[in-house]
Amino acid sequence: MVLFAYIAAALLARPDWHSVLSATFVPRVEWSSAFLATFVAILGTTISPYLFFWQASQEVEDERAQGRITVEQREGATVKELRVARTDVFTGMFFSNLVMYFIILTTAATLHAHGQTNIETAREAAEALRPLAGNGAYLLFTLSAVRLTD
Repeated sequence: MVLFAYIAAALLARPDWHSVLSATFVPRVEWSSAFLATFVAILGTTISPYLFFWQASQEVEDERAQGRITVEQREGATVKELRVARTDVFTGMFFSNLVMYFIILTTAATLHAHGQTNIETAREAAEALRPLAGNGAYLLFTLSAVRLTD
């Protein structure tokens, strides 16, 4: 739930909403190494292989909780089970991408807007936020960064 604080932080940062919406719906594409690295980083953090393993493990755990102990008992799925799994995946994808969007927006509205563009670690990002947003934002970022690495 602490990650939803990024939505509030983005609103409190008071970005130029015209620019935000314009850049959201009409993105600027550059064929530079920095742009491509950022693009790959976003894809790599949102479509990670571990998510597929997590989803498969979660399905097995759910079926075991329903009393399906053997592989033969777990074979196949009902239409309802597939619908529930689909809803679960789409809901998770929506909220993870929503939070990612607001993390990027908060970073742009605070750090980038104040010339902080060379940050390589979570600690540097937290330190850069302190003078711009105070100790509360520093603490929030630190807790979020710790939670993301768990």
